[in-house]
Amino acid sequence: MPHGSPQFTPKQLLDAGQRAEAEGRLDLAYQFYEHLSDRYGHAPEATEGRDGLARVGTGVHRPQVWQSNGAIPAGPTANGRAGRAKRSAQRDDYRIGRTLAGLASGIGGIAIIAALLALGAGLAADFAPVPALQELKNAHDLLPRAVGALLVGAASLLCGQMARALFDQARAMRELVAIERVKAGLEP
Repeated sequence: MPHGSPQFTPKQLLDAGQRAEAEGRLDLAYQFYEHLSDRYGHAPEATEGRDGLARVGTGVHRPQVWQSNGAIPAGPTANGRAGRAKRSAQRDDYRIGRTLAGLASGIGGIAIIAALLALGAGLAADFAPVPALQELKNAHDLLPRAVGALLVGAASLLCGQMARALFDQARAMRELVAIERVKAGLEP
């Protein structure tokens, strides 16, 4: 799957399949269950998904009602209406935020690597009588700065990853809302 595409958790897929099944939309439920068992066959929810597949159909090919990129397929939908993809699959509503989150993660990773190298050099200075390492350790107060850089790098990496997860979740939520709006008969 391409990097940056929305990922639904096994629990989200199972819940969506059960909701579609309860509403009598068996084609949609079948596709959620099938996607769950195909992509997440190892997850505990996949067992319930396979049970759902057995309830709603015998495995016959059913027309695609939804797509993983959130686009609505052309032609008749599950409700019999013609659908058009209003959202482009290439559209990224949070491009700048995701870029900044990646930058923060990258800077954090570089800071962690640099701090670990500095700590390694400081430890080597304690065990190896190399004059250059002794001067580096004494001249720049290496150990406290390396520990500080390690902590700042870890915090930056964590913040970047949290921001990226937030943007991914917001994007997935927008796609779920678009699916629900189509199901309700509203224009996305």
